[in-house]
Amino acid sequence: MLALGAAGGTGSAVVEIGKAMGARVIAAVSSQAKAEFCRSIGVEETIKKPWGLDKALQKVFSREIKVLEGPSGALMLL
Repeated sequence: MLALGAAGGTGSAVVEIGKAMGARVIAAVSSQAKAEFCRSIGVEETIKKPWGLDKALQKVFSREIKVLEGPSGALMLL
């Protein structure tokens, strides 16, 4: 599972849900500090998030994935 916004409140809940479902969780992050935080909450891998990644993923994979967006803008792609 790719989690965007995983270092925030809603995003970290998304990580917990993914882990509870048995998913391999990867987080797209914008800084090293956020990457370290994400790993501390169970994210297996992090990738550097270029600006606009979430919109690009939605456009390219709109038919293949479900996008769940929380009120804070955190995304979970299934």
